[in-house]
Amino acid sequence: MPTAAPVPRGPSLLLLGSAAGLLDRPGCPACRYAAEASDAYLTWFALDGHYDADVLSLVCASRGMCPLHSRRLLSQPGAATRLTSVYRYVIEVAMRDLCARPARCPACEHDEAAADRVIDILLEDVMAEDRTAYEQHGGLCLPHLRRAASRSRAADLRWALRFMTKRLTRELPSLELLAGWPDHDAASRAALRAGLPARPTQNEPRTCSACWAAAIAEREKLSGTCSAGGRTPPSFPVDCLCERHLYDAAAAVDYSASVVLSWQAACHAARLNQILDTHPRRLGISVGRLSARSRRALASPDCPICQRRDAAGSHEVRRLQARLRPGRMWPGDESGLCVRHLNTLQALDAQAGRLAADRVSEYASQLVDELAAAFDMQTWARRGDPKGAEMTAWRRAAAFLDGAVLGGCPA
Repeated sequence: MPTAAPVPRGPSLLLLGSAAGLLDRPGCPACRYAAEASDAYLTWFALDGHYDADVLSLVCASRGMCPLHSRRLLSQPGAATRLTSVYRYVIEVAMRDLCARPARCPACEHDEAAADRVIDILLEDVMAEDRTAYEQHGGLCLPHLRRAASRSRAADLRWALRFMTKRLTRELPSLELLAGWPDHDAASRAALRAGLPARPTQNEPRTCSACWAAAIAEREKLSGTCSAGGRTPPSFPVDCLCERHLYDAAAAVDYSASVVLSWQAACHAARLNQILDTHPRRLGISVGRLSARSRRALASPDCPICQRRDAAGSHEVRRLQARLRPGRMWPGDESGLCVRHLNTLQALDAQAGRLAADRVSEYASQLVDELAAAFDMQTWARRGDPKGAEMTAWRRAAAFLDGAVLGGCPA
């Protein structure tokens, strides 16, 4: 891809100073640094990383990046040329090692490592010493404060939790405080959610019925949660939404996002108060330290929308499992599965997984051929040849690996 800037050798590690430098302006320093590091990583991947053998191995091991980072890759300039070759390798590896457990998204690990560097500096410098700058500029957002509590056993975080509770109860918190920032993917999720078809495309393996069912359930639960959040008192802890769905809920309401924010602030304040009300001396730990049980409760709120989405996807996989009996062919009225849900089916039932894998493998071979043809069409010798459906194979490849990349919509 042509570029006027010199191509970097690797994803830049942005310079980190002291805690005082991180707390020199309002806003969560972990969000700010992680966002800059994420942009640098994806830019490096577009310019040079997709040629790197080690990086390609990581992407192949994770069977593509997660839906959020995959959508960001799909929206980059020159994505068609770049991802045509990348997904060809990824699909070939995925079909060869179909039963292997996929690794984590390398972009997610990079973003989390960037945020952890900031958290470690704050835990070492601020949490044990001067807290004036932290309280003056607001400190960590709620998601990164939960991550800080899960990472450290020794740091005294109870004062930071009390400070967060005061912010949640004394003023209307911002969306950035409750869910972190920025969320570049919110507009894409809303557009995909609005474009969901009434039913999955039948007889097409490129449409994952489990991803479609999960997306439909997510949309219905999100709509019901937004309506209930403005009329009923919050119920702890069921109504604590995850960061992504809080952004979705704030954008989905017709009346005012402040209703959702105040409702969520009350839910999270109730969770923090319950953790702070534990008696550390009774648990055999020093005053000011969080127990292991409190850290686990703080780090993993149960989002009802995530639970409904995952349950719907699992139900669809089990329904398909019941129809795939030994000796039978793939039912003619069934659409296909993405690789992620195929792995779920294989874990549930090996025989049903083999039947589904045969159908998925047929489409994978076709898709690899299309990607190879699209790669050839990008060469100078064939620049004038008429273009066909193979030029969109890179988008279908992303949805084939994980249908959630396109939100359950047909590719």
